[in-house]
Amino acid sequence: MKNNFKFLSREEEKKLTKEEQKEYYLRIREYYKKQALLQDKTYKDIHEIYQALAKSIRKYELEVLGQENILDDTCIFACNHSNSHDYYTLQEILTKNFYSLCAKDSLNTMNKVLLKLGSCVFIDRNDETSAFKGRNALIEKVLQKRNVVIFPEGTWCVHPAKLLLPFHMGVIKIAKITGKPIIPIVMEYIETDKIEQLEKNMIKKCVVMIGKPIYVEIDSDEKTKLEELKEAMATLKWMIYESQPTMKRDELDFQVFSNHDALKMDTKIFKYDYQKEEKYIYGNNLYMYQDYPINRVFVKK
Repeated sequence: MKNNFKFLSREEEKKLTKEEQKEYYLRIREYYKKQALLQDKTYKDIHEIYQALAKSIRKYELEVLGQENILDDTCIFACNHSNSHDYYTLQEILTKNFYSLCAKDSLNTMNKVLLKLGSCVFIDRNDETSAFKGRNALIEKVLQKRNVVIFPEGTWCVHPAKLLLPFHMGVIKIAKITGKPIIPIVMEYIETDKIEQLEKNMIKKCVVMIGKPIYVEIDSDEKTKLEELKEAMATLKWMIYESQPTMKRDELDFQVFSNHDALKMDTKIFKYDYQKEEKYIYGNNLYMYQDYPINRVFVKK
């Protein structure tokens, strides 16, 4: 069936009254629900290949808690983001394939090919129109009964003193328009306590905690629901911390921390520049993120 539905532009959508917005969202739902959904065998096969690939490249223990919270219904998975392993961890733990937004501005050719095969929707984070079209593309996928993954922080959270970065509103918008539940997922990587030569050797274990579904009604207040999601994910992260052995701040080794930080930022297939990424943090002009304040975490000896 030819797609003849036209999404409003960002500016046009902002001008809608609450009632007009509700009517518009309902029209989006009805249009895509009426479209014939072809069972794409390739879609399923690719996920099985990715699951096998993810398992083969993982060198650390993987512990998954809360898998019973994943529903049989189409889901929007909201996940924290801290390193280059997150996407492949999700491929391994989720039983169904998923679509996700990927920032093409930070990827090399190899990553673009792999992520494209993995059903990524590429966006240019320097172009608001590109990001808006990406959001709409995921709305289409959800209403066509495809799962999607969103990283609401918009970039890696590599800040040593913060649980999560501020969240972008897109994940709430997608849930509100589609009527599908958000499943919060938090991944925490437990690292070794020694200097390593290779990034793949510095992670001992990844603990994944999956939270209960969050529903966003079509007339819900978006900011309230965003705070609910942030609180749920922060709680999951604290629960992981509480499950692990405790350590005093003055027991942390600055040299080990710096070594792991450098390895994480520059792997053989991926390079992350936290200073360039600063502008992609929501509210970055008011956000104390510059100069990566590692030294504030450590007690001077």
